[in-house]
Amino acid sequence: MVKVSIVVPVYNSSKTIDRCINSLLNQSYKNIEIVLVDDGSKDDSLKIIKKYKKDNKNVIAVHQENQGAGIARNTGIKKSSGDYVTFVDSDDELAEEAIEKMVNKLKKDTDVLVSGFKKIDSNGKIIMRRIPEDNLWTQFKYNSTVFKFYNLNYINKYNIRYSNNVLFEDMFFSFNAYSHTNNIEVYKNDLYIIHSNPHSITYDFKRKPLWPVNELLNNLYDLIDKEKYDKKMLEYYFLKIIILNVFVYIEGHSTSEINKMYITDYNWLKSKKINNKISFCWIKEESFLINLIINLFILFTKIKLNKFLIWLIKIAKFIRLE
Repeated sequence: MVKVSIVVPVYNSSKTIDRCINSLLNQSYKNIEIVLVDDGSKDDSLKIIKKYKKDNKNVIAVHQENQGAGIARNTGIKKSSGDYVTFVDSDDELAEEAIEKMVNKLKKDTDVLVSGFKKIDSNGKIIMRRIPEDNLWTQFKYNSTVFKFYNLNYINKYNIRYSNNVLFEDMFFSFNAYSHTNNIEVYKNDLYIIHSNPHSITYDFKRKPLWPVNELLNNLYDLIDKEKYDKKMLEYYFLKIIILNVFVYIEGHSTSEINKMYITDYNWLKSKKINNKISFCWIKEESFLINLIINLFILFTKIKLNKFLIWLIKIAKFIRLE
């Protein structure tokens, strides 16, 4: 039987970690190990996960100083002994047959198995559902690493690891993993359950220092197999990350500050000359809103009105990209 390692980074998760771990212990598929990595929690999280380790032979509990979710996941990879490794966040959960159904979709040579998710509110109402399609753009679109299956030998062979960044560390891992293999399977499901959390890190950047994303993207660009992808798609993808970074910081920072960050990242992309020059592009597999926003940024940047566009987005608070 295929053994699956489930890595859970834990940070101040005492209110949700029981729900998460119990959803893993109650899986219908039993050949699993659960690797809980406490990332320097200041609440009772470490005490809780140590209890689960004591009571369950297939639970591993690790403690480290606070270094961020990405490094905690890297620690979990080192401690994993499964054929495949997957990742679950400490405030989320899995449907009871999630692991079993994923294992049944694996082929002998599968390196990456992509899956979907649903997000629910505090009342259990579904507020978002994402089901992956079996096409190349899925590798650009589904960049969260939660509940993807990664062949452990494969990611160790290419030393695929998370970056030490607060944002987009999962994108760094997943796209690097996609780029080195064609043995990628897509399973259309929503077996991973995200609990909407207004206090998660992506909601708390109003007071954080602005962080240009070009250094992370440059490191990723150096690592990936660039021959696998169409240059236009690759350029579009990097521009999408740059613009998503703008949306992360859109509240709590001035238009001038955000625009300066954006131009820094845009000029980096322009200097790479991935597709000779940045030009308009419409990816039919991408959502209409994201296509529209990206092409508006290209247009407004070309006519040097990018700062005005960022100002418009700041006042149009209903526009948010997921």
